[in-house]
Amino acid sequence: MKVASKIFRLRFFRFRAALIFAAGAVLALSALLWLATARDLKDPPRPLSSVFGGVEKLRVLDRFGIPLSTTYRNSYNIHDYAYLHEIPQLLQQAFIMAEDRRFYSHKGADWAARFNAAFQNLLALKVVRGASTITEQTARLVNPRPRGLWSRWLYAFEAGRMEKSSSKAEILEFYLNEVPFAGNRRGVAQAARFYFNRDLATLSVKESLALAVMARSPSRLSPHRNPAAADAAIARLASAMKRAGLLTEDEAGQAESEVLSPAFPGLSVSAFHFAERVLGENPPTRGKATEIRTTLDSGLQDFCQKLLDQSVARLASRDVGNAALLVADHETSEVLAYVVSGNGEDENAPSARMDAVTALRQPGSALKPFAYALALERGWTPETIIVDEPMSEKVGRGIHRFKNYSRTHYGPLTLREALGNSLNIPAIKTVQFTGVGDFLAALKSIGFSDLSGDALYYGAGLVLGDGEVSLWQMVSAYAALGRMGEFRPLVTVSGRARGAARRVFSQKAAEDIALILSDPNARTREFGSGGVLEFPVETAVKTGTSSDYHDSWAMGYNFRYTAGVWMGNLSRKPMQRVTGSVGPGLVLRAVFARLAEGGDTRPLAASAKGRDSSGAGDGGENAVKAAPAAVPGRARPSSAFSGKPFDPEGISLDRPFDGLKIAEDPRIPDQLEFYDFRLSGVKPAEPVAWNIDGAVFRSKGSRFSWQVKKGRHAVSASVRRPTGKTEKTLTVDFEVR
Repeated sequence: MKVASKIFRLRFFRFRAALIFAAGAVLALSALLWLATARDLKDPPRPLSSVFGGVEKLRVLDRFGIPLSTTYRNSYNIHDYAYLHEIPQLLQQAFIMAEDRRFYSHKGADWAARFNAAFQNLLALKVVRGASTITEQTARLVNPRPRGLWSRWLYAFEAGRMEKSSSKAEILEFYLNEVPFAGNRRGVAQAARFYFNRDLATLSVKESLALAVMARSPSRLSPHRNPAAADAAIARLASAMKRAGLLTEDEAGQAESEVLSPAFPGLSVSAFHFAERVLGENPPTRGKATEIRTTLDSGLQDFCQKLLDQSVARLASRDVGNAALLVADHETSEVLAYVVSGNGEDENAPSARMDAVTALRQPGSALKPFAYALALERGWTPETIIVDEPMSEKVGRGIHRFKNYSRTHYGPLTLREALGNSLNIPAIKTVQFTGVGDFLAALKSIGFSDLSGDALYYGAGLVLGDGEVSLWQMVSAYAALGRMGEFRPLVTVSGRARGAARRVFSQKAAEDIALILSDPNARTREFGSGGVLEFPVETAVKTGTSSDYHDSWAMGYNFRYTAGVWMGNLSRKPMQRVTGSVGPGLVLRAVFARLAEGGDTRPLAASAKGRDSSGAGDGGENAVKAAPAAVPGRARPSSAFSGKPFDPEGISLDRPFDGLKIAEDPRIPDQLEFYDFRLSGVKPAEPVAWNIDGAVFRSKGSRFSWQVKKGRHAVSASVRRPTGKTEKTLTVDFEVR
């Protein structure tokens, strides 16, 4: 007995010690749990809406207040916030029944529902039910944490605190405005528009119930992606609400019979790239929803978008994949339409992010008006004679032969005809007259900031498009011509101060360019009579096509508006013979027809009307006097846009140039193969002495045919003027292989 008693007492003491140890461990763990909980708990914001203080979100509006874009990338919904009294009672009841039936009776956490959910999940060996109350979900919205048991534990206590600092109505209102849905939408107002394209007040019974069940699993219970699962969940909710007396027989029947159909909304007008530009240029203001009212005209934008989309579709068979269109009011410098087409409808696709308005492309002939404007500044007139003839120039260590688009040469032409017909060789001679450096500086002064090379890099071919510019820059520059020579940056936001106007061309030069580009008779040699470029209202029009049809352009301006159209492929794939007049020209004509619907048909340059475009005031004699300068057309070394006339006197060796390498043609007998040396600044009858490898050959005029011989050679030339003065060129070294 004594032994048994001792064993019993020993076991009892051990058991008691274990109990004491376990109790101590539980107390210690409880203390640690409490300390950790107290450490991680956060007080709820007061008021709940104070969490919006860190939100950065902007909405872009057009000039009339119509939304152009809404972004859903932020943590909270502050633009489409609905007060509780604006949310239909049925919708409120549906959410409470679906998410938290005892919302008005618990103190933040529904522990009975939690234990019931835990038991059901344990029986199913998986999560089949959650038990987060609306208040707990609101706590998660204001204090986001990684999902897990610890976070759910904390939210239960934070929900209790929230119930003490905010009313049930405040909590429910915040929750219904911030509950997340698919597509980064938050709140019932955004969800109603996203899924059903409806306002809250126009939701049907079934649509209201659908929003309530989707809150638990927006993807799995979407009526558009998984209609069977959504209908089953809606039916269960409708049955529960009917039993609770929240739905009538008719409403329950409506919820059962109605078929939900997708009605995804779109913005009233598509202006994605414009909105992105505006948002990039205008950083958001912290702490409040900011609306930016822009200069865009949504009606014109919508018209231009549809027009450009149709044109790209029409020309798809000719490999036109992308296009852009920009319209500005050059009187106010405001952008009215900013259209990109051909990127597809998926805003998340990589190509959708490419803005063709700002993409750098080759302008083709579209820069020619600025070269002629500069020449007019230097003393030429619209009647200055320029000889259109075969022409070759140095390119690297070889020679490039310039050609007109039609492969035709017209001989002596006026500047008016040369520009109107967009002839290449007269344009090259014009830039040689002004100087490539001065032409480049002039282009930079009117906004072509991406021409980062120097004059040597581009050469005279710059006037034919040997550079890359954007449609934004092109419209900005043509708007300066529309303002009769004044440059001012384009603006996109209404009410902002406009940049100061800066004169880049004289009014007279700009008026002459306007009258040439708007005169159908000036372009008949290459473009014929009539055609798409002859607009009903006087409009200056210029097209451009880059080499191999990679880019085609049409630019135009009238008394008030400037517009530009580009077509091509952002992938650099060439089109199939789509020129500026074939593709963009038709679009440009339609745009100006739309702009003319107001009935204002003022002339392009009112002050120039009635004045002869030959430059009355300069006199015909001056025009003839300027002609010889245009014939040879030599460049002068200059990098400054000085605005001073160039004195073209003096001779220089055009061909060969220093370092030229010439290859013999094996198909031509040696005794019949000749190479033409050419001089600038020599009259046809003037005697010229050519010094070739020490031997002197004499001829008259600017050309000398030299029999080709292999090897390295040196050549120079001298001419004796009638005044007795002898002028000599520098010696040039070249090689025949």
